[in-house]
Amino acid sequence: MVENGIPILGVVHVPVQNITYYAEKDRGSFKIDNKETSKLTIRKLAEDGVLKIVGSRSHQTLELLEYVEQQKLKFSNVDFVAAGSCCK
Repeated sequence: MVENGIPILGVVHVPVQNITYYAEKDRGSFKIDNKETSKLTIRKLAEDGVLKIVGSRSHQTLELLEYVEQQKLKFSNVDFVAAGSCCK
């Protein structure tokens, strides 16, 4: 939902996982999983030692694959996750 050109509410449901994500302006971001709601927090890039890159499962480009390889030179552990459009 957008008000005066500014996003104020968003919802994404992932049917295959039965998980819903939503965010509301001035309240934060949340995840509903198994009827339990938890607040999401922002984590620092690769704070657990793993850089996670999510890209298209069916439309991987040469640029994406080159980017993943470049990041492998910077980080010791890179996890590339191929996901469908609704899960990225």
